[in-house]
Amino acid sequence: MLRPFITTLHDPELPLPSETTWYEKALTDIEHFSISPQILFYLEQRNAVHQTPVFFQKALKQQANQAFLQNLYIKRKMEQILAAFEEAHIYVIPLKGTHFIETYFGKLSARWTSDIDLLIPQAELSQAAAVVRDLGFTIDEEPIPAHFHLSFSQALPHSNIPLTVELHWGLLQERTSQLSMDEFWAESKPIQTSEYIRELSDYHTFYMICLHGWRHHLNCLKYFIDILRVISVIGPQFDWKRLEREMIRQGTEQRIRKTLSIVYQQFPHLKPVNIFPLTSNTTRWWEYEAIRNHDYKTYKQYANMFCFEFLDFDSPRDRLRKLATWFIPGQAMAAYECKAVGDEDSHGSSLFKLYKQRWGQFAAMISRK
Repeated sequence: MLRPFITTLHDPELPLPSETTWYEKALTDIEHFSISPQILFYLEQRNAVHQTPVFFQKALKQQANQAFLQNLYIKRKMEQILAAFEEAHIYVIPLKGTHFIETYFGKLSARWTSDIDLLIPQAELSQAAAVVRDLGFTIDEEPIPAHFHLSFSQALPHSNIPLTVELHWGLLQERTSQLSMDEFWAESKPIQTSEYIRELSDYHTFYMICLHGWRHHLNCLKYFIDILRVISVIGPQFDWKRLEREMIRQGTEQRIRKTLSIVYQQFPHLKPVNIFPLTSNTTRWWEYEAIRNHDYKTYKQYANMFCFEFLDFDSPRDRLRKLATWFIPGQAMAAYECKAVGDEDSHGSSLFKLYKQRWGQFAAMISRK
């Protein structure tokens, strides 16, 4: 239901649905994926809000207004952090979040965001962390072993969910690609008159958004909309040949090709005419119903999860390394996964707890089928 509607929103020549019952069902899906602001944005783009039922308009506008207020608060917090980094002479690039929304959607109310993601040179990570802590983000979340960011949170008044700042030094788990952040930094440009606050090029923003969607297993339509929107803004001048060359060189071919294959399988009418061939052996396991219905359980869903976790790598060595670290993770990773961080367990004891936990999860999964 939503996929054809999103295609329609991109093409002013296509008529909108006219049945009230259709909009009632569509609103349920829209709210499930938390994409009311995006849908309203596209309706406004084609000057078609008035062509939808009043209840539908009200629901979308209410969510967009709430998104605006939350995003405005987050933007102000981010500006404080960026100003502190500028003063401390720390290079920083906002990733996703309010900067992404304003750059590619043009208005803060067009998409929800919930945290602040910043790219920092790895050599300046300790200094950056100190700045963030000084600004009140004093809840250090336990770092994930072999991961590529640190998280710091700040409690919010009247909310059970804290505001989190993630300091990234990379975009992918270590030792799973040859992706170099130096290239992202080299093509970044200053924001306005800042010397240290920078933004990604359009090309690297698209690269980042594709990898971000892949890391989340494309489990929400917002990741599809982000990819479609960035390409729409960049336009036909996007260098697909460069992307094809570099994803092969940087060891991200399987991840990006798969991501784009799934996106344009779901939205074939929006596929760019000059894009490289989209073929991936693991796309057939991805199912829309699995992301729409949490109770939907088929063998394809588990095959899809396995492919995302272990097969979407360019070299057999990387696949084997990922499998090996899952079967026999290091002590830090084993303790993290079974939530025994800080316990004085031996590596063997941590592995035993982890295998016991996994078996319990597997048994519960089978019993639900």
